Amino acid sequence: MKEVQLTKREIDVIVLIAQEFTTKEISDKLFLSKHTIEDYRKNLISKLNVRNLAGLTKYAVINKLCEL
Repeated sequence: MKEVQLTKREIDVIVLIAQEFTTKEISDKLFLSKHTIEDYRKNLISKLNVRNLAGLTKYAVINKLCEL
């Protein structure tokens, strides 16, 4: 996967996704709306050129943003 710059908030969201938090749980933790979290998720999928949440999780693990 190519090197992509992520913002701190994008990293927060991708780590929580990789840790299996739901959209609502992530929105509560980060004090953002569910719609905003859904936008982050869609934008991350596009930005990282992955197909789904499994791809985001794989990216997070490979790039040592979180551990299994």
